[in-house]
Amino acid sequence: MTIPPQPSTSHTPFDELVAFEMLATLPDMTRSRLSALLAGRTPACALDDVIEDKAVLGRIRPLVARRLGTFLTCWAGAPGFPPRLLQAPDALPFTYYRGNLEAFDLPAVSLVGSHDASAVGCADARSLGAVLAHARTCLVMGMAAGIDTAALNGVLKGRGGVIGVLGTPIDRYRPKENRELQDEVGNQHLLITQVPLLGFDGAQGDVHRTFLRERNVTMAALADTTVIIEAHEQSGTRVQAEAGLAMGRKVILLERVCGEVSWAQGLLDRGAMRASSVDETVAILGLRAATQDPGDLKA
Repeated sequence: MTIPPQPSTSHTPFDELVAFEMLATLPDMTRSRLSALLAGRTPACALDDVIEDKAVLGRIRPLVARRLGTFLTCWAGAPGFPPRLLQAPDALPFTYYRGNLEAFDLPAVSLVGSHDASAVGCADARSLGAVLAHARTCLVMGMAAGIDTAALNGVLKGRGGVIGVLGTPIDRYRPKENRELQDEVGNQHLLITQVPLLGFDGAQGDVHRTFLRERNVTMAALADTTVIIEAHEQSGTRVQAEAGLAMGRKVILLERVCGEVSWAQGLLDRGAMRASSVDETVAILGLRAATQDPGDLKA
């Protein structure tokens, strides 16, 4: 667990943000090393131990400054920061966000699955999203296409709560066709990311994939339970499920997942639960079914 840093009296919040961005974009910087550097220290203090020539900060500051106004930041120990984020492996005591941090106070379930989901999988995701809205349980989701979007639509139609977790900087959209949905979550609910502002645009695909995997770990930390609705062999849902089990969270696999991927049995052996249907999933979650007409949940 990362120890929250002590407040700085010699650096402004903008100084700390610039220092964080500087640290995060250093050559060969990894999430693990960044987490260790920020254990019990502010970014500005950590930066003093990493680089001697601070002239580069003069180039970083305007790059960060031009992105201001599209987000807020929250540090561990500040009001609203969720302690659950510090339970994640290689935790960072910091998040960018848009929206209302009170969403962190709600019980939360993450509904995840394939980007190229089937019609049946999307229907199940919308139905479960409606159940979460009816039960005043927050949806934790990754703003991706397919299952994520279907679950989000179910929650929004039921006027439920949402925490959207990005694998991009807070002011970037992926997929771009979800721009309106992402803005709705940021304006009406809560949108967060721990991906730095700089170093994402123009990066190679393996860097983007790393950020997406880290997003899945963040989602696992924030959710009481992760439900995998559909998956494929290389799915990031596996990363989320494994991280969730390691943190003592519940993981539920719908029956079809157990027949789709070779790694499902390993999750079941480690304590994940199998659900034969949406109704059984709802029962395992301890929730009550939504009262909406199923016809109202069509995309």
